[in-house]
Amino acid sequence: MHTLIALAALFSAPASAADLGFQLSAELGSLRNTDPSYDLFSKSNVMPSRGLRVGVTLVDTLTIETGWHRVRRGLYEPDLDIQTAFFADEFILGPKISHGFAEVFYPYVAGHGVLMRGVMKFDDDSSNDRNPGQIKQTGVGLGLLTMGGVEFRSPTDAGKLAVSAHLEAGYGWFQTTDFGNLGSMKPGGFALKGGLGLRM
Repeated sequence: MHTLIALAALFSAPASAADLGFQLSAELGSLRNTDPSYDLFSKSNVMPSRGLRVGVTLVDTLTIETGWHRVRRGLYEPDLDIQTAFFADEFILGPKISHGFAEVFYPYVAGHGVLMRGVMKFDDDSSNDRNPGQIKQTGVGLGLLTMGGVEFRSPTDAGKLAVSAHLEAGYGWFQTTDFGNLGSMKPGGFALKGGLGLRM
């Protein structure tokens, strides 16, 4: 009974003045991709990305986050005179649970559902977006990112603007995404993200 009361108090208490409002961050990230199809677009098994993340703190420990990351990779095959390209937009949504120490150091865990829209492209004239020899296919897949990390915030009075930095690592699970006659791709594995932002 005492445990239930404690949990209810934890998630029903309003956020402190310093935590109310929004958080906005610019991020860099990476996701493991060992699918053989990805070798056509990259010499490494990593999908680097950049993007934005927005969060709304509901209570002292709980933040709902959403965000977007963009992946852009490609290779030139001189023997075939073909430029390959892979683009992906990753849209995330999910909760983050954190606990603060001295209002500066905030370890956290997060679980984000992911919608990934990818585009495979093969082109013998990459300077022309409407090249009739271009082959392009789009695919959409779902995934899940589980992350653990730490956020550092600049000391601030309640209700003031704070500068923040975060670093997180975890694992991503993704379903196989179908790209029609160009095949399929299933990214997934170690994930890393870091960024700088503001809390308002």
